[in-house]
Amino acid sequence: MVPLEMNNDEESYNKDIYTFKSLKQLKKKVIIGVDEAGRGPALGHMVYGAMIAEEIKHPFTDSKAIAESKRNEFLKIIEKEYSYVYTAIHPQYISHQMSVESLNDIAYKVVINILKTIVNSKLYNISCVYLDALGPNTTYMRILEKNFPKIKFVVECKADSTYPVVAGASIVAKVTRDRLLRNWPVTDKKFGSGYPGDDVTRKWLERNFCPVFGFPNIVRFSWKTVKQFFKTRESKPLKKPKNFLFFENY
Repeated sequence: MVPLEMNNDEESYNKDIYTFKSLKQLKKKVIIGVDEAGRGPALGHMVYGAMIAEEIKHPFTDSKAIAESKRNEFLKIIEKEYSYVYTAIHPQYISHQMSVESLNDIAYKVVINILKTIVNSKLYNISCVYLDALGPNTTYMRILEKNFPKIKFVVECKADSTYPVVAGASIVAKVTRDRLLRNWPVTDKKFGSGYPGDDVTRKWLERNFCPVFGFPNIVRFSWKTVKQFFKTRESKPLKKPKNFLFFENY
């Protein structure tokens, strides 16, 4: 398997959607966990991760509840002993798509495509997929069961704190997003957490706003905080991205 740090992140910066998979065949029935990182920030990718396992032998827990050093330690274990997939969604893609659909709709399609990647590999006999809640549980379940009628799903709030397989997926997503943000090809990297309420992030936005070109492509210009910059400075975001990828309808 290829360690995450050896992935070609350049593709993540240049593509609307980038999916990486590290899959190995397992003989017994497996469970799958799915979770995301970076749903709320105004900067950087949103990343969805999935982890596949016959059984969980390690005390994985919610990535947000543990230190970065522990997340990295767990990730090395996941890379070595488990199968996983992640999809990184470019901030510019998120911005443009949100003019026609909600963030939940974008996320639904990403999750469906991750699961199709796993199912179509024909490497696994799936007993159950555990997912952190995304919008109304009934809507999420309907979409999942429509696409995968033979698979059992469990959708719960804070599933990453309840099911170690979801916690493992959250670690894959969180470490990947943090790495992509840290290595983003911009000169000024003092952007804090990327969340709109972070003073460091707000100051970064102020420093990096251009009246003519707006913001670097690390910024999700559809976020309310970012829109305010365009409104107060009489500048407008670009209407169309360079590359555009549409998912099939779920």
